[in-house]
Amino acid sequence: MLKCVLFDLDGTLIDSEPYSITSKMIEGKKLGYEFTEEFIIGGFGLSKENARKYYKDAYGEDVPYDELSKYRLQYVLKAMEEGTFKCKHYALELIEYLKDKGIKVGLCTSTSNHNLDAYRKYLPFLNDFDTYVTNDSVIKGKPHPEVFIKGMENLNVSPEETLIIEDSISGLIASIESKAFPIMVPDYIQPNDYVKEHNILVLNNLEEVKNFIENKYFIVK
Repeated sequence: MLKCVLFDLDGTLIDSEPYSITSKMIEGKKLGYEFTEEFIIGGFGLSKENARKYYKDAYGEDVPYDELSKYRLQYVLKAMEEGTFKCKHYALELIEYLKDKGIKVGLCTSTSNHNLDAYRKYLPFLNDFDTYVTNDSVIKGKPHPEVFIKGMENLNVSPEETLIIEDSISGLIASIESKAFPIMVPDYIQPNDYVKEHNILVLNNLEEVKNFIENKYFIVK
C-alpha cells in the first residue's frame, strides 16, 4: 500500500539547474575558474558538503564554492522575481493529486533551509508538504540515505510504503540505500549503469509518475 511519496527539489520539482550552470560558468570565470557544463552537472544532487568537496578535489582548496552557491541563489531568485522561473511539468498537479488521494508528501532536498525559505515567497506549493528534510536537517547528505530515512520516520511510514522521486544519481543511490522504491525522472543527468543494474524505473516526466501511481495503486484490476 502506498502511503507516502518523497520528492527531491532541484531538477525534480523545480527547473533550477540551468541557473546552477549559468551562474557557475559566468561568475566562476570572473573569479578565475573555467568550469565546464559537464563538470557542473557532475555535482548535481550532492549535499552541500559533498559538492564542496567535489569542487575542491578538482580545483584545489581555494575554489570559492560557497561564493558560487550564493551567486546561484541570486540567479534563481532574480528569475523568480521576473516571473521567468518554471516548475517542472506537472509538479503542482502531482502534489495536489497525491494529497487528494490521502498520500503523504515529503520534500527531501540537499537545499538549505535558507534557500527553501527564499523560494517559498515565489512558489507557494512549497508550503504544501507534510514534512521537510533539508541539508541542514541531516548529518550525512546525499548519496547517504539519511535524508530519506528521516523523511519516512517523520511521516511514520515504512520503505515498503514509500516512493521516492529523484533526478540525480546521488539521489537514487540514497533512495536505494533507504530501501524505498525509487523513480528516476531525468533532468540533465541520464540513466547510467547504476540505474540499469538496480532496475530503477525511469519515467519521462511527473505526469507519467502520476499515471504510474494511478495504474499501480488506484485502478482496480
